[in-house]
Amino acid sequence: MTRGTTQFSLWRSNGTAGGTVSVASYDYIKPLGVLNNEFYYGALTGTTSRLYKIGNTGTPVLLKTVNLEPYSKEASVFQRDFNDHEVIGNTLYFRANGSGGAQELWKTNGTAAGTVKVSDSPGVGFAPNYTNVNGTLFFAENGFPAKLWKSNGTSGGTVIVESFPPTFDLATIITAFAEYKNKLIFSLNGLLLTNALLYVSDGTENGTKIIKELPYGGQETGVFPAGVVNDQLAFFQYISF
Repeated sequence: MTRGTTQFSLWRSNGTAGGTVSVASYDYIKPLGVLNNEFYYGALTGTTSRLYKIGNTGTPVLLKTVNLEPYSKEASVFQRDFNDHEVIGNTLYFRANGSGGAQELWKTNGTAAGTVKVSDSPGVGFAPNYTNVNGTLFFAENGFPAKLWKSNGTSGGTVIVESFPPTFDLATIITAFAEYKNKLIFSLNGLLLTNALLYVSDGTENGTKIIKELPYGGQETGVFPAGVVNDQLAFFQYISF
């Protein structure tokens, strides 16, 4: 994807100069990942947002008009969310805006009929951290209070796992989601928290527990998963003094 003066261009490549060509241009492009060897993305034209996919033909296929905000013509190509979509099996889950700007969880199986809203998800506009754990989608609602959700892809199966009250009437946030040994690892942090808290969850309230208090917390800190190394989950903590 490249950005022109007023538009973003989508490109495809077979690894050669001759096979690297521009596919389409839009006012903004939001990549959403790969499902069954097809690339999915949102594109903004004027004020209309649409969901597309591209397969072996290299030609964009329109699936549905869906409000895939946030979009910004002025935004850098680096200012995009990597944690607001996830593939589980033959389904791509993604975030969209509903009426009045309310956040919604959507899914697609690659067909227009199979591109539907799963559930209203208030508050997931900030760092939803969509994460696949053994076939279940976990995500965050970072509001007042912060909530951990899970979904099996149905409206009735999209439920709150645990709620985390604010600290000193200030927001706490849950971030740094990672799958490890069929469980979810995440961190809880807040503006005035002395320590960030590392949690594990098996998808139940009783099974959502603190693993460890990390040495630093607060507004200028963050925890970031780095992957599994030698069967252990590696992560690092950002600290600003």
